[in-house]
Amino acid sequence: MTLSILKTNNERLWFNLCLRLGNIYLDQGYYEELDKILTELKDNCKLPNDPHNFDQSKGNELLKVFALEI
Repeated sequence: MTLSILKTNNERLWFNLCLRLGNIYLDQGYYEELDKILTELKDNCKLPNDPHNFDQSKGNELLKVFALEI
């Protein structure tokens, strides 16, 4: 519930919390939950008009997401 409220009100804080949550899932071995978080983070970094391409202005965020995925 907290993450959904933050996504609409404070996207940067939501993004950082999701990254940390993803790291916790990785450390604990919860790979299904990690996959869901990674998908949501990547979707957030895509262009609104073109869902097949990433928004280049979010390059730093994309780098963090891809590093967590690797």
